[in-house]
Amino acid sequence: MQKTGPAVWVCFAVLLAMLIAPTGGHGERSVTTANASSLLPIQVEAGISAALGRALGVYRVRELAVGFEIENFRQGFTANFTSAGPEILRPGHNLRLKLRGLGRGSQRTTEGQRANHFPRNVAPVGRENRVEYRRGPVSEWYVNGPLGLEQGFTLTERPGGNASEPLVLTIAMSGNLSASMDGSGAGLILSTAGEPVFRYGALWARDASGKELPSQMEVQGTEFLLKVRDAGARYPIVIDPIVQVAKLTPSDGVHLGFFGVSVAISGNTIAVGMADTSLPGAVYIFEKAATGWSNMTQTAKLVASDGAANDYLGYSVSISGDTVVAGAPNSHGYLGAAYVFVKPASGWANGTETAELSGSGTYGLMGNSVGISGSTIIAGAPNNNGTAGSAFVFVEPASGWTNMTADAQLFPSDGQAYEAFGTCVGINGNTAVVGEPNGQGKVYVFVKPATGWKKMTQTARLIVSGGSAGGFSVAISGNTVVTGSPSATVGTNSEQGAAYVFVKPVNGWIDMNQTATLTASDGAAGDWFGYGVGISGNRIVAGAPFATIGSNTTQGAAYVYVRPTSGWQTTSHFNSKLIASDGAKNDQLGWSVSIDGSTVVAGAPASRLEKGSADVF
Repeated sequence: MQKTGPAVWVCFAVLLAMLIAPTGGHGERSVTTANASSLLPIQVEAGISAALGRALGVYRVRELAVGFEIENFRQGFTANFTSAGPEILRPGHNLRLKLRGLGRGSQRTTEGQRANHFPRNVAPVGRENRVEYRRGPVSEWYVNGPLGLEQGFTLTERPGGNASEPLVLTIAMSGNLSASMDGSGAGLILSTAGEPVFRYGALWARDASGKELPSQMEVQGTEFLLKVRDAGARYPIVIDPIVQVAKLTPSDGVHLGFFGVSVAISGNTIAVGMADTSLPGAVYIFEKAATGWSNMTQTAKLVASDGAANDYLGYSVSISGDTVVAGAPNSHGYLGAAYVFVKPASGWANGTETAELSGSGTYGLMGNSVGISGSTIIAGAPNNNGTAGSAFVFVEPASGWTNMTADAQLFPSDGQAYEAFGTCVGINGNTAVVGEPNGQGKVYVFVKPATGWKKMTQTARLIVSGGSAGGFSVAISGNTVVTGSPSATVGTNSEQGAAYVFVKPVNGWIDMNQTATLTASDGAAGDWFGYGVGISGNRIVAGAPFATIGSNTTQGAAYVYVRPTSGWQTTSHFNSKLIASDGAKNDQLGWSVSIDGSTVVAGAPASRLEKGSADVF
């Protein structure tokens, strides 16, 4: 090893609440991380948890005759720290972790080798809510707090060797849990007797400048490897996983119900659409409990008062605060409609719409897509306007939502028949975006005039350069628009898919090409990456519902990208790959996606024997 100066901080957060499978039966309580769905980045949450752990005596270290002990009453586990390493305990489960080696590629120093540098057994040092093992240039530490137990490593020397090879930490596991890859190369499933106990979710990594670093996990027998490509990185480096925290299912799911065909999240509320062809369709509301997200069925089921079979209510859904809007594109003889549901003062409960929104024309399929921001709703009608498509804008009256027709209708300046303008829509404040996937494939931006919404053509056209077509899916947050092109060819992979990012210029939206292109480095032909997209602040999520995971074809996945400090850049390196811990063949996770802060919800309409589900990460 050679000296490099600054210490390397490799933080691999192990949230022990995630070690506990949500049982929910036989008198056992489900345990989840209280803040797992916070709007804060997980590294910020961990810092807050550590600070609270220092301040609250119940999280502090207790010295024993040999070693130390901590207890986490909130998450229901204890941990013992001796020279043999840490052991985490809860009735029926025990897990031992031990750093066994570090280096680059296959060239790794292991415990017992070069004893002065990396001794086999060292006595732990405990202070406040922290326990530390000091092994020469490597310090392994654990910090207890309300969020759980965070595991991290501080490296004071950079491993030598070929810098093009990844930095690798080898961690040994023992106890009554066995590990297997979830198929993504970035997550682990730990099980007892074949039953999943917890999942190490997809990793993200960044250096001191905010540069995103590719990272992954790998299982080798009873060891797992943490790999980070740090070539050119500025130290310290931070690595953290994202953990699946809940599976949402309907209490009355039916075969081919397509629950999860649409999803939306706003704060502590998630809405999931179920557009069954033999039923009118419905929207299911899920609310985060005080203890966090957990496996659950709905808080409320919302239906249309005039619903009929094959209306497809819930084919699209959007939520803003206490208001949900859902599209029913096949209703009223394929004219379509959008239904508004406002949360009652007493809280969400089974019910029908507050208002029904209507468009104009014939066979327009209004409600194929919907979006809401504050008091404004936009609904796409891709078969309207002589089959060229249009979008309708509705503004909430001062007295509240009521049955109404549109305040404005939006058209593209260059609309052509069958280009399906309105296939997807999004809105943020005074800016609406509408996708048109056919033909060249474009996204149109509409900025509300000072005089209010009216019949108008676009402010700007967003066009993908390079021959691919955008406009299949779209989302907007602040000054950034993202659109998906699931049929895009990447390299030689046809229909691998891509997502395109457009950032508003300083002087306002203009006709432009993409700022950045996002693809998946592990993508394959037919993944359909970008089938669904979402954006919140500096995070983008893109669904790939036909991705193969391990041997499971079309199990599906969702990819998360975090904007670098220097701005969005073309990349194939994702920060996280999200996969259901119980994923199976043909689930199609990622058919729909939504993100708010650091919480992602992804729909899997073909999972659970085609009843459907939605997963929260």
